[in-house]
Amino acid sequence: MECMNVFGQSFHNVIGESVCNVLLEGGDKDESSAQIDDWSSENENLSCSYCRIKFSDIQSQREHYKLDWHRYNLKQSLISKPPITEEEFGEKTGNDDLSSISGSDTEKEDTLDTYATAQGKIFLQNKLGQVFSMYRCLLFDRKEEISDEDILARLTQCCVGNQQWTVLMLGGGHFAGAVFQGSEPILHKTFHCYTVRAGQGGSQSSRDSKSGGPQPKSAGASLRRYNEQSLVQHVKAIVDTWRSEIDKSSLIIYRASGPYNRSVLFGGSVPLLERSDKRLRTIPFSTRRATFAEVKRVQTVLATVEVYKNLKEATQYFSKQKSPEADSKRNKIRSACINRAKSRETV
Repeated sequence: MECMNVFGQSFHNVIGESVCNVLLEGGDKDESSAQIDDWSSENENLSCSYCRIKFSDIQSQREHYKLDWHRYNLKQSLISKPPITEEEFGEKTGNDDLSSISGSDTEKEDTLDTYATAQGKIFLQNKLGQVFSMYRCLLFDRKEEISDEDILARLTQCCVGNQQWTVLMLGGGHFAGAVFQGSEPILHKTFHCYTVRAGQGGSQSSRDSKSGGPQPKSAGASLRRYNEQSLVQHVKAIVDTWRSEIDKSSLIIYRASGPYNRSVLFGGSVPLLERSDKRLRTIPFSTRRATFAEVKRVQTVLATVEVYKNLKEATQYFSKQKSPEADSKRNKIRSACINRAKSRETV
């Protein structure tokens, strides 16, 4: 196994001209691929390559994408198995043989692929058989389903073509942000405002909204309210100053835990960030307090790719990470008593 940076030429050579999604426990791709013939349609915009059918209009195509038959063939494609016809799918439906869709009968919840998904990772394979893992948020949103052709296009867009990323972190009165060109920060800023109630956690605005009565009038409460407004103004000023560089970024990666912190970025009549922006990604792992050092760590972790010689090596290496000892350690951390009134950040 070799670690590479997504912006390095070595990784660009690994990508090559084509990549495809691969499952660690999806079986031998070489054996199954021999069963799959190439299929193409004259009008690719009105066809489904997974089910190998054509449509007369766009409405029929949209309805098809909602069918269990389409989802079944989509999963067949992910594990490099040939699709089935609608009649064959009907027979499976009659026999209640739909475990491959629901995943409730034969699919184990603790498979390597399930574990990889929980870690936010995706495994891809190039023409030479090399396998590499990376955070899937770099390529698409959690609810998004894309083809192998789209994966290559996304890789080229955010790792080869436009290598500018923006990382923003906000929580507990701490703000840290930076704009990176490749691995180098070209803009960065941090600051802190006293907004969290000492010993109790949570923002003052949350406390005020839940009180149901008169707002506390202590000096500390008044100071926290003032600082919350100051925090919003500071973040707005920074984002507005960086606007041209943020607009150039291929990805906007952020962490804003809690309603108040999210409202700073997405609230108001003119929000700093639009929720509909397809470049937006949440950080897929635990983070510490928002500092410049932490922002750089987040960018480094996301930009690191693990490259394996083949699928077997990737499976063996990832299996070690999912060992019983590692699971036991994670379960102890999860079962520890956590005061949810405090910040959700890992300190």
